[in-house]
Amino acid sequence: MQSTQKKTIYKKIILTTIVLIIYFGIKILQKPISECSNLDIQVFNQDTIKDFNGTNEDKPIYIAYNGCVYDVTPGKDKFYGVEMEYNYLTGKDSSEELNIAGGGIIKNKYKVIGKYNP
Repeated sequence: MQSTQKKTIYKKIILTTIVLIIYFGIKILQKPISECSNLDIQVFNQDTIKDFNGTNEDKPIYIAYNGCVYDVTPGKDKFYGVEMEYNYLTGKDSSEELNIAGGGIIKNKYKVIGKYNP
């Protein structure tokens, strides 16, 4: 009888694990609707945003995230400058990375200055 109970528990654990994997897999693959798609602002693509990565002191630093372009220049000295920890996110579409972690910080802290359309 104990063996039957263990099998039942294992089946529930396996089923729960499968459901969670499917759920989170779908969540990761879903492309969020851009919050700036209806705004009348400058449009960037992968070629036009690449120069805004902090290497040119005369230009601001931009990050594209879920269809919006954010000016992260205020975080240059702590986070996004050339030698800073998160510089690798700048001058490109970083939606994939920021949808895993950190996207909320970008959205809440920095100003939208454009749309991103690859």
